[in-house]
Amino acid sequence: MIHFFNASYSPTPDASVVQEVATEQCRAWYYLHSWLTVDWDDVFNDYRSDINNIHLKISRNRQFLNAKYDELSPLIAKLKATGNIFSVCQVCQFESALENSLHKQSDLELIRKSCRVCEHQGWIFRISCPDCQQLVDIAEPCEGKCINCQRDFDFVTVLELVGPDTSTEDYSINPTLVYCSECSTTSEPTVIPLNGNQYLCLVCLDFTDKVTECEYCNETVTGELYDTFLTGCSICDGYGFDD
Repeated sequence: MIHFFNASYSPTPDASVVQEVATEQCRAWYYLHSWLTVDWDDVFNDYRSDINNIHLKISRNRQFLNAKYDELSPLIAKLKATGNIFSVCQVCQFESALENSLHKQSDLELIRKSCRVCEHQGWIFRISCPDCQQLVDIAEPCEGKCINCQRDFDFVTVLELVGPDTSTEDYSINPTLVYCSECSTTSEPTVIPLNGNQYLCLVCLDFTDKVTECEYCNETVTGELYDTFLTGCSICDGYGFDD
């Protein structure tokens, strides 16, 4: 773990500086840990013990954010009293993430969370657990756990719950699953249609109302793309690069 040197850190570092560093570490490690243990697990699996040790050390640094949480608690309480909703932040684990509902329908709700402590901003979508009906938060990259019955949720499980029934629709007329141009997941389509001509990628949580049918490979991808016959899309290279 490498960090730059700053005279403010030594020999008696300022509390605000320590909080700032702890905040940066929490946010950075949240994503890096996911990449090392999920996305790149086949590469870094032999280093899992070292990764777990770093994870433990970063988790202990949460203590440096306690003072910041205590300082912000009166403001959070005041905002709650006026109807604002706060939930646990997936990064720092304090109940300090302000929720902003961006899309809601019968089977899911898309929410933007902004943490007042670690300043992490991210998206989650909330679904109902089919086993106990407890609300479950699904975060990038489509992972979640029911706090009531401990059921784990992954991409396959979530797709079965909130995805379209692909057996009953004509894909050529009404696309049911779409490829994501934002995270460029090409192994399978990860974007589901929502009410109101909106689309949500279950992997990176990109939320859009724009989809394009590629003129070369005929796959439907998110985004407003042009000249796809020549330049292709996130799935193909187009005619211009066809061997």
